[in-house]
Amino acid sequence: MIYIKHEKGEYGYLDERKNKYMIYSIVSLVSVFVFFFTGIIIYHSNKSLFSVIAAVAALPAAKMIIGYIIIFPYHSGNKEIYDTCVELSQDKNAILSCDHVITSEIKTSYITFAFILNGNVVLYSNHKKIDTSYAEKYIKEILNQKCNISNITIYTDSQKFLSRIKALNKNEKMESMDERIAKQLCAYSV
Repeated sequence: MIYIKHEKGEYGYLDERKNKYMIYSIVSLVSVFVFFFTGIIIYHSNKSLFSVIAAVAALPAAKMIIGYIIIFPYHSGNKEIYDTCVELSQDKNAILSCDHVITSEIKTSYITFAFILNGNVVLYSNHKKIDTSYAEKYIKEILNQKCNISNITIYTDSQKFLSRIKALNKNEKMESMDERIAKQLCAYSV
């Protein structure tokens, strides 16, 4: 099997990241228990250097487990929709970014596909429990820190999303801003 590393914003990134987090979580949790029980077996007490090592090793283990818990409910989008979006992004010279889990202090929002053209950000989420109004407001707030967004919309219906991106028109002057928007979206993604 050939292993392909996906970068942030590429299709399949979330599924790959989820698998990595699961493996890292299990390995780090097992190492914590191995250190702890090694100290108990050798010294017949939990008051040893091995307990300290286990306690310190628990911190990255907890980080990995929490990262896995955050992204567990989400999956990469439908391949057919992705292929259609890739075709449209190539035709319109737009930017397509995928698999974004955006976390705020209040909520976590999953964006399956982000289609960026002329400062317009059209988002699709296959997660039906997304609070679209809150997610739109929060994403617009983080993107407006470095980019001037003219419009941002989140769709949960794939047909409405596809018809909206088909209606967008290309404008040559906005390409560099579209790239900045995509980079900013990736920067705030888990």
